[in-house]
Amino acid sequence: MWTYRRVNRIKWTEKIRNEDVLKKVGLDSPILLKIIRESKRRFIRNKMEEDELFKLVANGKIPGKKSRGRRRITMLDRIEE
Repeated sequence: MWTYRRVNRIKWTEKIRNEDVLKKVGLDSPILLKIIRESKRRFIRNKMEEDELFKLVANGKIPGKKSRGRRRITMLDRIEE
């Protein structure tokens, strides 16, 4: 959305909804965001196949006692948002 706002020279102080910005650009949905998310997913999948340590970190699972409190957001959860 930041890129689309820059292209249209919309200041950050202006109160314009994301839907209105997309209409000005001529898009129904943010295509650029979809492309970025998909490339991140592809990178993480490939890296998880290669590296066991990265797989452990990306999943956020540490062997041992379960931690207290709210579940932490993992790297994979952030991409799915």
